[in-house]
Amino acid sequence: VANKLTLASGSTTSLRIYKAGGRLAASQIVGVTALRCGGTLELLAAGDALAVGDTVQLFSAGTYAGSFAKLKLPTLAPGLAWNASALTTTGTLAVVRKN
Repeated sequence: VANKLTLASGSTTSLRIYKAGGRLAASQIVGVTALRCGGTLELLAAGDALAVGDTVQLFSAGTYAGSFAKLKLPTLAPGLAWNASALTTTGTLAVVRKN
């Protein structure tokens, strides 16, 4: 994407992540000058189990606005949780320990 992108209310954005041998790869939306988040973000995972410290870059934008109405994220192992606090500021999701 080489311009502004609006993920509209009611839309679903599906991205994939894959982990193998400790290496994490993800589909990404890059080159966006201004990203407006909305709708549902669905993340599909394959490969090895995700672990604490795994961080995935899903979006790369000059500016971020809005928020997702719903996140559909892969189930993690017991004791782990998703940290989505940076999703609409840096485009990243991270796996953390549950408190």
